[in-house]
Amino acid sequence: MTLPPPSPPSANSPSRTIVTVICLCCIMLRTVIGFHKHSGQGENHSGLASYGGDYEAQRHWMELTLHLPLKQWYTYDTDYWGLDYPPLTAYVSYLCGLISEKIFCGPVPTALLTSRGYEEDFHKAYMRATVLLLDVVIYFTAVLAIASALHHHPMNRNYYYYYYWTIGLALTQPALILIDHGHFQYNSVALGLTLW
Repeated sequence: MTLPPPSPPSANSPSRTIVTVICLCCIMLRTVIGFHKHSGQGENHSGLASYGGDYEAQRHWMELTLHLPLKQWYTYDTDYWGLDYPPLTAYVSYLCGLISEKIFCGPVPTALLTSRGYEEDFHKAYMRATVLLLDVVIYFTAVLAIASALHHHPMNRNYYYYYYWTIGLALTQPALILIDHGHFQYNSVALGLTLW
């Protein structure tokens, strides 16, 4: 007995609803992680030699990439949170810093040298939002595309089951969520682009 091929899902099909719920739950999880205190939060950053933590490192990389020529990104003042991530991350820092400075937060959070130790809640929220937005736009879409490609077969009766599990497991990968959303990092950008 052969099974008829499945009909294409409609706009209101259960599969789209379930995928939407999975994605929304994963977005909520990432948002909740962002409310937790990050390393270095509330520490005294009054001296120029002070180290902050996760936020200060990422904020400082925006500062470096915005105000220094490309050839100095990896060599300038490496004792204070020197840029040590691959160039893709540096360009992400540049883009997020540029948008921060020109549209949302002004020049103060990323001013060269004078912004060291800057810890304002609005800028932290901005940085958390950029991590979430880039995660959803790049990583989530790559996961959805791969899950569809891996499990789409007209005769596969378990298509939806494996499709949902693939999406759920990939989007709840603890290391990626905790590092990116707990520590203001953009690893999901590189991972998502690799998956694409």
